[in-house]
Amino acid sequence: MAKDFDLEDRLRRYAQAFRRQANPPANLAGTLMARASEGRRPARLIYSFAMAAGVVATVALVALGAWQLRYGKVPSPVATPLIGLSPTATPTPSASPTPTATQTPRPAGAPMQLIDMTFTDPAHGWAIGSLCSQANNCPLQLRITTDGGKSWFAANAPAEQALVGTPEWQVRFVSNQVGYLYGPRLYRTTDGGQTWASTGPAHATLSLAANGNSVWAIEADCNQGNCVRMLLYTSSDQGGTWTRASGQPAMVGAQAQLIRVSDRTGWVLSWSTISGTSLTSALAATHDGGRSWQQLVRPCAPATSIQDTGAALPDGSLWIVCGGDHAMGQERKQIIVSHDGGLHWNFPPDAPLPGFVGELALSGPSHAWLTGTRSPLYESTNGGASWTTADNRGVIVDLSGPGVTHVVFIDPQHGWAASDHVVYWTSDGGAHWGHTAI
Repeated sequence: MAKDFDLEDRLRRYAQAFRRQANPPANLAGTLMARASEGRRPARLIYSFAMAAGVVATVALVALGAWQLRYGKVPSPVATPLIGLSPTATPTPSASPTPTATQTPRPAGAPMQLIDMTFTDPAHGWAIGSLCSQANNCPLQLRITTDGGKSWFAANAPAEQALVGTPEWQVRFVSNQVGYLYGPRLYRTTDGGQTWASTGPAHATLSLAANGNSVWAIEADCNQGNCVRMLLYTSSDQGGTWTRASGQPAMVGAQAQLIRVSDRTGWVLSWSTISGTSLTSALAATHDGGRSWQQLVRPCAPATSIQDTGAALPDGSLWIVCGGDHAMGQERKQIIVSHDGGLHWNFPPDAPLPGFVGELALSGPSHAWLTGTRSPLYESTNGGASWTTADNRGVIVDLSGPGVTHVVFIDPQHGWAASDHVVYWTSDGGAHWGHTAI
């Protein structure tokens, strides 16, 4: 309080000194009028009047400041509008917006034709597809989701045609930053899919499986749908550099799938693919990180192996579906199941005939999901003994179209399925499914 009174007294002394220096006459108004009547120059009058007004204003401001300092009140600032701008046009600073996923920009009525998808956790996923501006111009598209498939936004895909070349394009991610696009060529991203760089041998990539820094790929020479000379290549630096594996699994036919559950354990399933030939299949296993391979029993019956698919879990569960003997929108789907990594097999009844073999996913040792062209989403909860569809739980498709063609499960609860332009998702083990256009 003593400091406040000292400052007030100092301000008052400044004001008194200023008044003495200016020394305005007491009869200032009368003097001004008299001088005006005497014909003094207007400029002198204006100058004198301005000086007096300045003194009065200064004294008033000083007194106001002293009063505010004494009673602790601070005047509110008054904004002065800029010339030519109204007060409402003055920009207001705001915090930078947090980036969020937005719905995929796409022309109305022309959603992306989905080709493949992958997920690394319940939130993060990637899907590739095509969006044709003309009949012969269908550039590869990439979409990303960060909310489990409920919304998707566009990212950058390599400048490739989506529907040209053999084999078909596929996508896999080993983390939220590192992923691979492969098919006619092999690309790698280390920034979540924003930029891509060509990598790997100069061959087509039939299948790829990654686990941490270790990546395996089946390469082949492919021409007009026919692939030969299938070889295993490996990388120990997330696909930066590649070498031909010293130990090669025995492979047959023209197509192969890598199935991997750890750094050390994996399988290679290979099959013929071409109807009318001597259909055959092969299965090889490794338990030492690919340094050596053991040839297992031929998994599929001779009449199958036009389109085979497999899936495995770290506990030793290994399922294989062998497709063949197809006609009129249906196909035989032989099911074989092992619970010890392929040493012993169970042969449950075939899966339902409608549709053609697509993809297989496991959400538990005895819980499998099967898709296919012109096929619904099939589910077995009893080791393949019986199958039901997911129609009444939200996965409803027109079977005259593509059907449910893709399925992914990353744990017993979280899974995704896809049909042409639509992605379905579940977070309760398949009891209920939501969907969104992509």
